[in-house]
Amino acid sequence: MLAPPLRRARPSRRHSARPSGCHFGRRVGRAAALAVLALAWLTLPATAAAFAAAPLPAPAPAPREDTIRGTLEERGVHGLFLQLVDTAGLGELLSGEAEHTLMAPQDAALRRLPSDQWQALLAEENRDELATVVRYHLTEGRWTLARFGTRARVTS
Repeated sequence: MLAPPLRRARPSRRHSARPSGCHFGRRVGRAAALAVLALAWLTLPATAAAFAAAPLPAPAPAPREDTIRGTLEERGVHGLFLQLVDTAGLGELLSGEAEHTLMAPQDAALRRLPSDQWQALLAEENRDELATVVRYHLTEGRWTLARFGTRARVTS
């Protein structure tokens, strides 16, 4: 025959963890909670006045034009590419209303070019070649990552 499960005995009030004769624990806890509430109540008007007197945070800067050029300027990591675009005379292409997708290299990538190649790109006599290079990074229409995921062929 199985023995009944053992029940864990609940300690009586007499045998609690507190030393005998010490019944002020609850009273001290309540008194401390009341003191905290009273202090919070007394400092509430001062806190409210401080919040009312505090200046409001500055509004967020107005977004730039909703163009490719505005987005590149706002991000701040495509300054060298924008310099190439301006040198090639294609600035209006990125500022226009037509929908394009741009795959622009960041400044860190363009800084890796040897200085003689960079100077050749910026030379006036190579302006047509530079325009061709910049147009390689631009395609008509809106291309999302999902569309790129279909491995469609993009023509520039």
